[in-house]
Amino acid sequence: MDIVQSSEIARFSKNDSEAIDEFGRRISDVALILREIVKITPPNIGGGWQDILQALKVATNYEGSNQHNRQRLLN
Repeated sequence: MDIVQSSEIARFSKNDSEAIDEFGRRISDVALILREIVKITPPNIGGGWQDILQALKVATNYEGSNQHNRQRLLN
């Protein structure tokens, strides 16, 4: 976040002004994951093995994601 915005936030809360940059990074990380998820067509529940394998593929794509990002996404 830019210094002017941080100083404006600091006028109201020093703790918030110190935390805003980390908050922005976290939101950006989660947004990247969500952006990719919404591009994927959901698997057909009754579609058989191909759809089951596709669902597993989607899950494993996010397996390598940062543990903290996955936890934030679930919360």
